[in-house]
Amino acid sequence: MSERATSQWTKTLAEAYPITGKKGYDGEMFLYNYLKSQHKDVVCYESDRAKQEAGIDLEVTIDDKVYTIDVKNNVTKNNRFAVEVGSNGWLHNQKKKSKIIWHVNTKTGFSFYYKRSKMVEYIIQQSLKNHEGQHWKQNGLEDLFLCNVGSNPIVWFDPLGSTFKKYKFIHYRLIRDIE
Repeated sequence: MSERATSQWTKTLAEAYPITGKKGYDGEMFLYNYLKSQHKDVVCYESDRAKQEAGIDLEVTIDDKVYTIDVKNNVTKNNRFAVEVGSNGWLHNQKKKSKIIWHVNTKTGFSFYYKRSKMVEYIIQQSLKNHEGQHWKQNGLEDLFLCNVGSNPIVWFDPLGSTFKKYKFIHYRLIRDIE
């Protein structure tokens, strides 16, 4: 999570976000290659301004149904991932239209995906969005933590932890090297 380097549109993530852009691009290509190995119709929208502004990195068609995906290369070595839950974060941002959020770790192959609407529903149900400004709030769930990065509230999920069954809407996939 870093600030955009320029207010001008750039065709690559690395130009827009010098600190995290390459990592984001690597995550998108990692998932793109995996999906392409499984499905015929996969599109990457790295340089498509409208799609990027709508939070759509990839699109895959499976059984005549189109899925739009926002890729987050933020799964840690401990298999946790972060969700931006503030009103300006990518989860609640009204401009973001992707149906699926897919978190990846390109080194370990661990990935988690879910429907954006299900995560929004969960965050609202747990009242996590209302705790902006609080640092490291456990909120009664042993594998869920709230913190702030700058002014952006973040929820860290540990979906493989002891409370994994609580997150029935989060799906797990181990992605091996794709040749």
